[in-house]
Amino acid sequence: MVDQVGASNAASSATNSTVASATLSSDFDAFIQLLTTQVTNQDPTQPLDSAQFIDQLATFSSLEQQVATNSHLETIISMIQSDSSGASSLLNRQVAAPAINAGGPFTAMPITAPDVTEGALVVRNSAGEEVYRGESSDAWSWDGTTTDGNAAPYDTYTFEIAAPDGDVAAVAVGTVDRVIITQGAQHVGLGDGVTASSYVLF
Repeated sequence: MVDQVGASNAASSATNSTVASATLSSDFDAFIQLLTTQVTNQDPTQPLDSAQFIDQLATFSSLEQQVATNSHLETIISMIQSDSSGASSLLNRQVAAPAINAGGPFTAMPITAPDVTEGALVVRNSAGEEVYRGESSDAWSWDGTTTDGNAAPYDTYTFEIAAPDGDVAAVAVGTVDRVIITQGAQHVGLGDGVTASSYVLF
């Protein structure tokens, strides 16, 4: 119901802006015609005061800018309402991300891989370099530290499980605590300093 009301208000605002723009354009055309007629038929011995016309032109210009600004604001509001309605549905949802953007250390994130019962967790950076390799186990997690215990620098990290039968791609599991929208791209926050741009809802 809230979304419907918001959409109705946005549509009403857009209509008002369109009407205001059309009215302003019509009034400006009428003003120019009047100005042209007056200048053409003015008394040479008593010329019209040009300062008045300049003031009126400035007023029209100001109004035109205000209408344009309102139109842009309505577009932005509409985009925010649209994005917010979709983003709010992601909050507190659990997702699986094949890669995360982060720098360590952070609260350990569970890592899982389908059909793998045992193996060592391997974490690689955006260059494909191994930054962490754990002990062989049947459950995995990563807290943003390297194999030698140092904090991993901010980067994009991917996961795999080095299993007896070969390496298997793995995913990080987290709960969405925020949604970030930048330049049309949507990212989800999975804890302090951890985000993901590609994910699947559980």
